[in-house]
Amino acid sequence: MRRTGLIIICAAALAFMTACSESDKEQLNYEQPIEALEGSLNYGDEAGYLSCFLPQKKLEFESAEGYEPGFISGVFNKADYSGRLKIRIVGDAPLEEGDVGELEKQLKDESGHRLDFSKARRVTLQFIAPNGNEHKTAEREFYLVRYENNWYFYGDVTVSPILE
Repeated sequence: MRRTGLIIICAAALAFMTACSESDKEQLNYEQPIEALEGSLNYGDEAGYLSCFLPQKKLEFESAEGYEPGFISGVFNKADYSGRLKIRIVGDAPLEEGDVGELEKQLKDESGHRLDFSKARRVTLQFIAPNGNEHKTAEREFYLVRYENNWYFYGDVTVSPILE
């Protein structure tokens, strides 16, 4: 009897500590493409990298003339650094509904894709890579959009070096 009570108390404590409100889940969801970007760059995973971008933009990139596998080493080549790339969010703001509509209109005007984004955020990311005793850093601003219940980087697939 005593053991059963202890198990119930432990289970309740565990449930309380791991409980997550709906707003907490929503807040963390937009960080998923950022985490995927970090991992894909560290492991040279081109498929993972491309999955961070809108599916339509990924398809455009892969079907473009001149596309060749192996591009990711031009974005970040881990061999050039003495450790793993880290990405930190240093700025973050949700976009108003009108600004989300502007992103949708811009995408339609540029590429003909008519997509409905349920949410969008403007984030400033800091990229940090150890380079010997120092760290090479760069900051970049991106838009993240929520499309069909998933978050993606908005815009064309980025192939320029991330730390320059």
